[in-house]
Amino acid sequence: MHGQGIDREDIMRKSVSLIALGLFLTGCTQQEPVDTSDVAPGETAGSADVSIAETAEEAVAGNPTRDAYFGDLHVHTRYSFDAFAFGTVATPDESYEFAKGEPLLHPAGFEMKLDRPLDFQGVTDHGMYLGMLPAMTDPESPAYMHPEAEALRNAESVDERRAMFAAMIPYLADTPGNEQYVSMDVVRSAWADIVRSANRHNDPGNFTAFIAYEYTSAGGLRDNLHRNVIFAGDRAPIVPFSRMDSENPEDLWREMDIWREAGVESIAIPHNSNGSGGGAYVPADLL
Repeated sequence: MHGQGIDREDIMRKSVSLIALGLFLTGCTQQEPVDTSDVAPGETAGSADVSIAETAEEAVAGNPTRDAYFGDLHVHTRYSFDAFAFGTVATPDESYEFAKGEPLLHPAGFEMKLDRPLDFQGVTDHGMYLGMLPAMTDPESPAYMHPEAEALRNAESVDERRAMFAAMIPYLADTPGNEQYVSMDVVRSAWADIVRSANRHNDPGNFTAFIAYEYTSAGGLRDNLHRNVIFAGDRAPIVPFSRMDSENPEDLWREMDIWREAGVESIAIPHNSNGSGGGAYVPADLL
């Protein structure tokens, strides 16, 4: 990458291919992200301020031997509503440390560790309600007064957590009125933490940490139309485009075009297309 633009060759070197058992990957350098605390509530990505982090000045050269690398591009942390509801407390930083071979304490109290470190990872927390459930446990957060917050704080048994998960479902769609139940300050803060974590853990030539998230959509029968959205380099929009913005994946693609025009490249990888009821393969418009 050079200057403020994103070079096409570098983009191709950072593109993700799920062919065979590995990806053709390169690392990217990281820089400290800029402060986003002055972003006005409701501001959308695709503006001149689309970047959380400055463009990297250098990139590692491509891999001439085309080695296979192994990693994970679908990882949830405490910032995902479903993961937190079911007891996940790990942070993005802890997730990346685990991917690199460090031990991680399971919520049940036992230690987990990979047999061998991964070569790459992307933390792909759900874009909708990002960070909201952990914030519901914080008396200082605007999310503390959410209608389901007390039930979340009191949930202890498996059945109570399942009921909490089910109670959240109606709030997660782009239904008019639902926007009042999500704090964009909370979402921006959680997303900025995810971006900073990826940039901190990205180690060119050794471990690739992708800025990423999950766009979670569903068809009329709640078929799986989810996508893992992966960003090239160390730049990302101010907030992820989620099902709270639109449940139509075609709108996600339009938003990705806006990001691209602003210099932020991304790809969307279908997740669990076998559960889409064929919706991921329709030859015409979805809606």
